[in-house]
Amino acid sequence: MIAIAILTVGCCLALVLDRLWLDAARGELQTAAEAAALAAANRLADDERINPNVESEFLVSAAMEAAGQIAGLNRVAGAPVRINPSTGDSLTFGSYTIDPDNGMHLFDASAPLPTSVRVRLQQTRTLGNPVARLFSGITGEVGGDAIATSEASLTNLVAGVRPFEGGPTPAFPFAIYERDPSNKRIDSWTAQVESGGGGDEWTFNHDTHRVEAGSDGLPEMKLHPMPPAGEADEANLQLLNIGNGLNEQQLARQIQSGWLVGDLADYGGELRLDGPQHSLECSARLFDPTLEACARMIGQKRLALLYVVHQPGSGDLGRVIPTRFVAIRIMSVETSDSGEPQIVVQPTVVATRTAVVFDDVITPEEAESLGNPYVYKLSLTN
Repeated sequence: MIAIAILTVGCCLALVLDRLWLDAARGELQTAAEAAALAAANRLADDERINPNVESEFLVSAAMEAAGQIAGLNRVAGAPVRINPSTGDSLTFGSYTIDPDNGMHLFDASAPLPTSVRVRLQQTRTLGNPVARLFSGITGEVGGDAIATSEASLTNLVAGVRPFEGGPTPAFPFAIYERDPSNKRIDSWTAQVESGGGGDEWTFNHDTHRVEAGSDGLPEMKLHPMPPAGEADEANLQLLNIGNGLNEQQLARQIQSGWLVGDLADYGGELRLDGPQHSLECSARLFDPTLEACARMIGQKRLALLYVVHQPGSGDLGRVIPTRFVAIRIMSVETSDSGEPQIVVQPTVVATRTAVVFDDVITPEEAESLGNPYVYKLSLTN
């Protein structure tokens, strides 16, 4: 009787452990699906989105590759995850549109430039790829079923940024001159980037992740400080005091690591541009620690702010009122013909989970005007 009781207890324990094993495997598959969805959506935030001749096939192909790579880093019941359409796995790309009649968000799988990806991973007995059971000899089941779905999306209805613990906002403490109301200056973002007046001497190689000499169709802008004997408002780049006190070491830290939670403490933990205007302290000088930090970031892409109004202070100091966020990639740190330092950047696209979207319900017309072509919020949406 004792032996039978021990055997019974052992079998019951095995069944419990087997169930826990299968539940854990399902959780692992869900984690893999979420990671794959986020990786794919993040890859959709590519420089090609701001190319007027963008081809969605390129974006989708790159996103599928990114999803497969990230999924493969995950394991289910000890085995690496593989996204295999032949066994029922799928990646569906599309975009959400707003129904003008009721304001509902509708998923459109035929959208020409997708912003969402749905991932479905399956390991089932029917498909012939089940999760291995821990005690198949006792349960009589060779494998178990696990199905996971996830969706990640991008939205460019970005009102600001809010870093979180372990998640800094990928932003430079830069304010770039947006436009000259008098149309006399040509060293502005509008003139150099959005009107295409900048040069095109550098390109970013996505395979080697390096900047190379060559043309890629994206205009460049040369950011420069104030002239040695000039005024601060002659610069088209202002270094911002985003909780750094304009300290060179802290500026270098933010250039390399982004904005931390504590950096935005004076703004309630977030910097939004859809409310009261912010007047940010700034400096129009570039010193060696800042330039060295920028040189280490060549090829990297980060957010930056634009400004129109510069309020002069003492010497290189002043204040600017930011107007909007953009995304830039540093292509080169060099010396101008006049011997002054300059930072060559080009526009890019950045997706970040630290972006904050508008609170109010947005109509299709508002979405068209408020959408930021350079900055997207990345999030799980299902």
